Amino acid sequence: MNLLKLELKKNLKGSIIWGIVLSGVLLLYLAFFPSMTDAGFSELLYSKLNMLPKGLLESLGLAEVPDFSIFMECYSYVFQFLVIAFAIYAMILGTKSLSSEEGNKTIEFLYSKQITRMQIAISKMLASILLILLVSIFLIFTSIISNLIFSNGSDIEIILKINKIMLLPIFVYWAIGFAISSFLKSDSKSIVIALSIFFGSYIIGIIAVTIKKLDMLIYLSPINYNVTSDVFKVLVGRKGATLNIAGLIISAIIIILGVAATYIKYNKKDLLN
Repeated sequence: MNLLKLELKKNLKGSIIWGIVLSGVLLLYLAFFPSMTDAGFSELLYSKLNMLPKGLLESLGLAEVPDFSIFMECYSYVFQFLVIAFAIYAMILGTKSLSSEEGNKTIEFLYSKQITRMQIAISKMLASILLILLVSIFLIFTSIISNLIFSNGSDIEIILKINKIMLLPIFVYWAIGFAISSFLKSDSKSIVIALSIFFGSYIIGIIAVTIKKLDMLIYLSPINYNVTSDVFKVLVGRKGATLNIAGLIISAIIIILGVAATYIKYNKKDLLN
């Protein structure tokens, strides 16, 4: 329990900063929503978008151009980019969690307190889960306030469901990060590794979306299994809208395997060399 408190205290400030920044970006983009409800602005926007290559539109999540004059369509499109940033934070948090103790030479101190490896791993996982949920609360709060301001609070239930569902890809990258952390001897390169893996998978996902012959590559990109705009369409019962069920199953499997790999590797790891 003491280790859990220490871990929360160590990373709380960073999580609050991430929560404030992501919330600020979301609010900034949604502040343009009133302008998008103007018919002239919408026509201008759609005419410009229609001039862009189809492949570019698909890579930007605009294969089907949203109606930006509807709050939830605007919100779901903007929110998918916040999910990307959130997933990066979760992966960095996971990748640094275990390796930081060796990098900062504090593992000997933990051993002197007779804390087992299992206790270290569990405490750090619980702490990072709570920190991720804290950032999520920031986003949910900002989303609800924005909806109250711009849409009379008529979409709060859908907003809550979207935020819950989109935690899944975030925890996928968190689990991958933790598994990687159990192999690292130092956290000096953890951020580089986390960003490389995330953006590598993200680019693969874009290729899968834009090149139909390579669409199976989408399963190498958890962030692209079910994007926010698709989740929104399913939640409102949009005709033809479906979730990638295989992606949901694979996400759950990755999380389980990531946690299991962390425990197995960390228990066998020589932490003092």
